[in-house]
Amino acid sequence: MNKAKQYHLNFRVFSDDDGRKRPNVYSDTDSNGTINGDVASFMDSLGPDGVDWVVDEIMSLNAFNSNTNGYTIIGSYEVVAEIFSPPARVVFNEGGGADIVIPLQDFLDILQEWKSFLISLPYKHDLSNK
Repeated sequence: MNKAKQYHLNFRVFSDDDGRKRPNVYSDTDSNGTINGDVASFMDSLGPDGVDWVVDEIMSLNAFNSNTNGYTIIGSYEVVAEIFSPPARVVFNEGGGADIVIPLQDFLDILQEWKSFLISLPYKHDLSNK
């Protein structure tokens, strides 16, 4: 979870009212509110299969080696991530706030950390088959 922490993202599990386990991505806060909240929201309901789908979409663009101009991927809660290159990066627009710009490789690493976290849980949870 090292790369995720660099971007103020954290992973946890909490129990819903009915006792089901729910993995969650959340972001740190400061005096201005959440830090990178759109990134956390984008990932929050992606299970291992969802992470694979996002990674496959990104890799199919060949964004590290070609021009990519605003290819959109819709994640959890209909949060939009846009892929641009060069340089290869993902951009989240916080709706009136400053854009969140993350180098594409960092974003791929964060997605992999989330997937690894989900797979490491020793029990079935809400995102097991998503």
